[in-house]
Amino acid sequence: VSASSLSCLRFSTLRRNSKSSSEAWVLVKTENPAGTSGLNFNMRKEPFNDVRIRKAIAFMYDRIKFNDKLFFNAYLPIDSYFPGTEFENPNNPKIRYNVDSAQRLLTEAGWKDKNKDGYLVKEGKVFELDLPFTKGMDRYLTIFQEDLKKVGVKLNLKEIDATTIFKLGNERNFKIIPVNFSGLRIPNQENTLESSTADAEGTTNWAGIKNPKLDELCKAYDTTFDVKARIKILREIDIIACNE
Repeated sequence: VSASSLSCLRFSTLRRNSKSSSEAWVLVKTENPAGTSGLNFNMRKEPFNDVRIRKAIAFMYDRIKFNDKLFFNAYLPIDSYFPGTEFENPNNPKIRYNVDSAQRLLTEAGWKDKNKDGYLVKEGKVFELDLPFTKGMDRYLTIFQEDLKKVGVKLNLKEIDATTIFKLGNERNFKIIPVNFSGLRIPNQENTLESSTADAEGTTNWAGIKNPKLDELCKAYDTTFDVKARIKILREIDIIACNE
């Protein structure tokens, strides 16, 4: 699970109504896709090389709560690599906060026992994750930290600067990391989803996605010129990537 679906759980934005004296926010429809932000899981490393773990952690990232309690409901949760465009697949999985689903997946992945502190243990190792973040993110990441403890996952938060986070991402030297991407009017799925970009420097495939079917579809997209056919290909890419 990666990018907008699970490994990178993203938001799209609304704009404030500057002409009104009220606190209302209004949806502004434009042709430019909104930027997105969220978390990225490194599929090259344990425990995120297991899709069940990726899904479990995603179920505990309560975007609705963050939005309601901290961001005045100014955002919309996103479930696509191409949010708000005709390329978004309406059948993509909709991941929302769900403790039961997270616990079930963790159990299926072999994380069943807990130590005296309430954290999951398997083969003598505590389920522990280090999450670097930049200043200001702690207001919602501490909520995430508390929610993860409910299912036995220990999350350690470490504040660093944005330059260091970018360096860690480019070097693939992380297990879980915050990300921010600008919106693209023209999809560039190759740079994020093709297997060849997973270990190449200077690409946005931080998650390490390697899927032969996605490679096949990316190549088909590059040699297809019929508009409707291209949309169909991108929607197929979208749902496969969102289930990774």
